[in-house]
Amino acid sequence: MGIKRKILSLFSAVVMGATVIFTAAGGEHVQAAETYKVNSSVADVSGNVGDTIEIPITFTTDTPTNSLLGKLRDNKNNVSYYDDTVLKFVGTEFRGMPAGLTSTAGGNFSYVSTTTSTSGTIILKFEVLKCSAKPVTVTIKDLYYTTNAIKTDTVNLTSKITINHPTDKRVETVTKEPTCTEKGTKSVKCGECGADLGTEEIPALGHTAGDWKVTKEATCTEKGSKEQRCTVCGEVVKTEEIAKLAHTWKTDKDTDKDGWKVVTAATKDKEGSKERVCSVCGTKETATIAKLTATTTPTPTATPGATSGNKNNTTTGTTSTGSKTTSGTSTGSTAVKTGDSTNVAGMVAAVAASAGILVICGVMVMRRRKVNR
Repeated sequence: MGIKRKILSLFSAVVMGATVIFTAAGGEHVQAAETYKVNSSVADVSGNVGDTIEIPITFTTDTPTNSLLGKLRDNKNNVSYYDDTVLKFVGTEFRGMPAGLTSTAGGNFSYVSTTTSTSGTIILKFEVLKCSAKPVTVTIKDLYYTTNAIKTDTVNLTSKITINHPTDKRVETVTKEPTCTEKGTKSVKCGECGADLGTEEIPALGHTAGDWKVTKEATCTEKGSKEQRCTVCGEVVKTEEIAKLAHTWKTDKDTDKDGWKVVTAATKDKEGSKERVCSVCGTKETATIAKLTATTTPTPTATPGATSGNKNNTTTGTTSTGSKTTSGTSTGSTAVKTGDSTNVAGMVAAVAASAGILVICGVMVMRRRKVNR
């Protein structure tokens, strides 16, 4: 008995599937006496040229169902229920539903299974051939569901497909040129389908700064100024100050290298004053000269005379070669000059006296020797 029931169930499914497929292909369908309700809805989608987009149809029902059929074409009149120059129907997918037989014969779609379900999603797949100025409408006509011999009422569903326009085929026309300070505008169209894509802003160009131009020359007493102007519109875009010039101090035989001239000389008791004058603007600058500080002049001291026995007649610590030299230890002392007549006479007298003493001593010694004999 189990095998017979399976065979009968499979036979019923095949017959039902053949009926659904026949109807999907454009055949007549016999209305069932009973009916039940299924809630169906479809979503709007978008895509790019070359994409395969998916239109989802979702359904729910309180009555388990095992087959369905929907139409995308009127095969008798060879008319599609969508713009087939923009879209191409390429297949279906049934998600959340039991496995079953499917068909896209005649550009329509159908599904039948031996197992029932109370919900699911039917995916209609389309290839985008080109863009369109307006959204493409896809109409699913005469969609119905069946379970055993019971069929739902038919419904029509509509989905809008927005085709994104290729960004590399935009045609832009400037309607208002931008300036340095004001934005411009441009109209945009699709270069493929001619769709008006609206108006867009063009950013302001901004200023193009030129070279600096001096507007006021700087002097010794006043700052100057300079500015930059836009080379396109002539508007001033930037200004800057120019620093004052340095004074040019007048110099002559009565001034130092910095132009200072003594007006009143300083003394030990009173400050002095000095001034200088700019040779360009005449500005006079004055300054004080500090008091003189007292300086101590060392008292000269005589250089010690020659020591007895100094055969070279020179001063200790100095070298005398007939010129005036200064002792290395006594600042301001005077060295002995070689050949000074006064010094020579003194030395000769000393030598003579010494010789006389020696002679006297010799005579006395000789006398004593005679007496002793």
